[in-house]
Amino acid sequence: MDNVLQTTVYLKDLKEYPGMNEVYATFFSEPRPARATVQVAALLFGMKVEIQGIAHVPSEQRPRKAVRLARSVFPPSQKSQGQRPSPP
Repeated sequence: MDNVLQTTVYLKDLKEYPGMNEVYATFFSEPRPARATVQVAALLFGMKVEIQGIAHVPSEQRPRKAVRLARSVFPPSQKSQGQRPSPP
């Protein structure tokens, strides 16, 4: 996560901002990437939050084979139970 330069956070409800911010801080060390946060009418699959990031990975850190990674910060099983996910 140290290579992330900028993120855009899409929240269904801005009242969720403090909780999102608390979890967000566990994924990024100081200095955190630049961030924009916006409220949206709806997100896919009933998600409460979606985070898009832009990163620069220096060529010496890149894997030889391209790898696609995706991770939900709030999986459905944890959303409904109010649990926070563990950082990767």
